[in-house]
Amino acid sequence: MFAVTIRHTWRNLFRSPTFWFCLAVVVIVATHGVYKGSYGYFDRELKEVIYDTDPRFILDYQTYIKHFSNALSNILSYSIPFFTVIAASLILTRDYGDRFFEIEKASGVKCPAYLFGRITGLVSTVFLVTTVLYVYSFYLFVFTRGGVDGMRTSEMLSDSVIRLLRMVFARGLPNVVFFVCLTYCLGSLFKSGISAAIGGMVYAIFCFASEFFLMASLRQIDATAFFDWFHPIPKKLTYYLYYYDTEWFEDLLVSQNTSLSAACLCIAFLVGASLVYFGVSYLRIRKREV
Repeated sequence: MFAVTIRHTWRNLFRSPTFWFCLAVVVIVATHGVYKGSYGYFDRELKEVIYDTDPRFILDYQTYIKHFSNALSNILSYSIPFFTVIAASLILTRDYGDRFFEIEKASGVKCPAYLFGRITGLVSTVFLVTTVLYVYSFYLFVFTRGGVDGMRTSEMLSDSVIRLLRMVFARGLPNVVFFVCLTYCLGSLFKSGISAAIGGMVYAIFCFASEFFLMASLRQIDATAFFDWFHPIPKKLTYYLYYYDTEWFEDLLVSQNTSLSAACLCIAFLVGASLVYFGVSYLRIRKREV
């Protein structure tokens, strides 16, 4: 029954025009992010700043390393959370609006298998999209900038694979699980996919906007702990992985006051919060009759 619920979740998502429209939007947003430019340096000979959209730009090794983290942050900041919330809301709308839950319950699906199947189906789908989008945007940036200076293409590819996988599993997967469980919990509480979408979007927008517009005012109530530890993209985890396995790694750990234990604590919070949301969803679904 667990596998059946996963297949039904995938089928409901892939049959939805809204899902494919949102997928196209996140691809467009990621592509635009690559071409809008992110880096620049001052050329002393030319006496001007050369940006990465300039054909004269040279992608050095340090910028290449930085982009592993920055490329993932670019899609995790708003496009993937929005996509995650919409995907989960589509499933919840089918469950509550079309009484799909009652159909599966009548066929003998038990509550634990049903909920695990739903969450697993959603997480696997969104995480696959996140991984493909991350890899696509990263390599598109590198190749449109002429490759990494001093590295052969084969050398860059062999070096980048493990870095990409480490980054997306350590930072991307907890983020996806968090937003899936949060949205599903809201939908279970209010018995509505629309309410789940609104609540999930509001939180995703708050997290995105707070980085730019609310940071100054939130500092008055010592909000740095939120961004360091409890944000869906926690800085203690981000900085730990930023220069991982490079010559700049130890210096950044000191300057940003982070460590392996701090990074693990950030992941533990996201996983722990997800388990709480999962537990609330389970309690609501277990008692559900309509």
